[in-house]
Amino acid sequence: MSHTLYIREELAMNDFNSRYRNIDDEPGTIRTNAGGYAGYNGGLDEGHDAGFGSDMDIMEQENIQRQKQAARASKARGTTKGRKSKRQMLIYGIIIAVEVIALIVIWAMYISYNSKLSKGGSSEASAQESSDAGSSGNINVENENFSLTCNKISITADSTGAPVAIIYFNFVNKTDTALSMSQVFSPSFKQTGVDLAVAGALTDAPQELAGKDTPVSGGQAVDCAFAVNLMDTTSEITITMHDNYETFSDIGSTVVPIS
Repeated sequence: MSHTLYIREELAMNDFNSRYRNIDDEPGTIRTNAGGYAGYNGGLDEGHDAGFGSDMDIMEQENIQRQKQAARASKARGTTKGRKSKRQMLIYGIIIAVEVIALIVIWAMYISYNSKLSKGGSSEASAQESSDAGSSGNINVENENFSLTCNKISITADSTGAPVAIIYFNFVNKTDTALSMSQVFSPSFKQTGVDLAVAGALTDAPQELAGKDTPVSGGQAVDCAFAVNLMDTTSEITITMHDNYETFSDIGSTVVPIS
């Protein structure tokens, strides 16, 4: 009986060692003796089945470890891709922001440039309009205090035979203070850019020459005239009216042909 038991134990040990050698021949195999010892403790028949179960446990453990390694590698790759994706999005965002700012700056400069051009054009147009207004007879005055109108120009000669221009006005004083035209308004005359001097004695002096120094008030009107020596009898005359009563500045200018 004891001899038979010894043989059975010997066979069990040989089978156990054989399985360990087979496992060692496979690379990357995780070795465990849990199943083998279980077979040894449980007897020959049970030990054989337990040894087979031990092999299955080892393969299962290998598969589990491989799956864990694959999961860790996949997670690492996913983390790296996520970081790269975030970095690329940040770079793209910075590029877009810079382009938007550049477009805004260019647009603002364009609007500012157009605004300056528009203002410059308006100023030139206003200056041209003022010049045109002065050329169209802007020496006439009509306000609550006075009324002044340039009526006509006539050509005559002084006592020496030199040509003289007589410019006629109608002056109305609406105030209660007696004032003459020469006290309120003083005209100046130019021909070819040269100031014209007041004419001397005339061969036929009109009464209106004295009217410019005649005071009137309360809405009264008086006809006035100014006589100036001409440079020639063909060039036009530029008349500029100056305000001596309220603004103390030039009211306007007009160009009058005499030919």
